[in-house]
Amino acid sequence: MQRGIIHLIYPTFACDGSVVISASSIGFPCLPVCSYVIVFVLLLGCKLLMPSVVKAAPNLPPKLADTLYLRESNGAHLSETYRYYTEPFSAPATPAHADSMFRSGAFSAGPWHRTLNLGFAHQRLWLRLAVVNTLPQRTRFIWSLYNYTDSATLYYRRAGDELFTRVSAASSQVPAAERIFPARALCLPFTLATGEHAELYLRIDHHAGALYVPTDVTTTEDFLAWEVNYVFTKRWIWLIGFYLGSAVFNLVLFGFLRDRIHLWYVAYVVFTTIFLLMEDGLDALAFPAGIYRLLWSIGQFNFMLLAAACGLRILQLFLRLRNGWSYLYRVGTGLIVTAAVFVLVYTLLYPAARIQGNTLGLTLLNGGREVLLVAIFTYCWVALITVFRAPNHRRLALYYSLTYFFFFGGLCCSG
Repeated sequence: MQRGIIHLIYPTFACDGSVVISASSIGFPCLPVCSYVIVFVLLLGCKLLMPSVVKAAPNLPPKLADTLYLRESNGAHLSETYRYYTEPFSAPATPAHADSMFRSGAFSAGPWHRTLNLGFAHQRLWLRLAVVNTLPQRTRFIWSLYNYTDSATLYYRRAGDELFTRVSAASSQVPAAERIFPARALCLPFTLATGEHAELYLRIDHHAGALYVPTDVTTTEDFLAWEVNYVFTKRWIWLIGFYLGSAVFNLVLFGFLRDRIHLWYVAYVVFTTIFLLMEDGLDALAFPAGIYRLLWSIGQFNFMLLAAACGLRILQLFLRLRNGWSYLYRVGTGLIVTAAVFVLVYTLLYPAARIQGNTLGLTLLNGGREVLLVAIFTYCWVALITVFRAPNHRRLALYYSLTYFFFFGGLCCSG
């Protein structure tokens, strides 16, 4: 029976945990691949066969509302009420202009009960929402954006007013402590008297990547009640402990075995953890201002690219590509170097392209990153299949394929 090490690590392209079996020797036997598959299939079967406690919501047809009636806790999905509109950054950045476009019918309803995702639009986004305060007292509400946003500005026009008023503005480029409302999300507060009606226009200027806009409007108290339990309800405490334990475990293994694959594991864990912290906005709370700005000057999805490059290097070392497939090894090394150089170039060029409003430059930078991610993903599958076809190395390919098996199986369980 072959001997080896079982590492807790993450799949090459995933942002969640799974299992990788290393070829390094530590002194206890590794079970055959089929044993792991059988155990996982049994667990997956239990998950699928277990009766659901919560009834599935009926698939009701869309019923758009004209007004959001603000309560202590707004359970209705915001897509039932808001309207959105995109335009070039050269258009007038005023609420009066946006209101004229709304009255001309340019605004559209968002996807029903789904987060608005416009991809790499590189355009200004306007969100319009008509609201009324149904609470018996003057109340402070918060319009929150849960994804990184270069700039967001909130305007409102109360019933009877002719002009719009700029209420608040914020940017994810500054850490939470320096924002108008210190929180991991980008929060724009506004206040309404009891029974008061208002039209809200939210202007979003975003250049860093895709326009993905998870958003919500609720009271300050309801928002804080959600945020205080966020790291527990989303199991971030477990996740950080798992990531940290994986990194330390591989450092210990490197100290004993002197196998550099463990250092690449550590780098992969670090880049993946940073990406996930940035995804949920926890970096705004966890890091000092200088480190926070440094991370975002590199860019969230560039950390995903660096993690993918580390995963590619792990695959090269694990499958011994240098010994049996020198051409394939050189191509992979070229992809790793290209990814590292691209991140450096992106970090240097992106600020100037954003300030100048260079849409073509921003499109090339963001599109280039996507091309590299697809190239690395394709390379890993080609390398894995190539090694699997070699009888003498098939077991290595089978062991490494567990990475993808557990990841996609985990997606099925979570779904």
